[in-house]
Amino acid sequence: MPRALPKLAVSEREAAHLLSLPTSVFKDLVRDGALPGPSAIFGDQPRWSVAKLSSIVDGSILNDEEFLP
Repeated sequence: MPRALPKLAVSEREAAHLLSLPTSVFKDLVRDGALPGPSAIFGDQPRWSVAKLSSIVDGSILNDEEFLP
């Protein structure tokens, strides 16, 4: 049985699901700049990088200067 390949990029709906967010909340966070927009557009389909979403969740993408007291 072939192994499933890991996804490199996902749709808006899948990106929201990966972050356990309703799609409407995910869209609002992207619009407000709290989450990044799509990393690529294939044809007319925007896609979010799974690696980038993961780095947001684990904190490795944060810019420390943004959180100075």
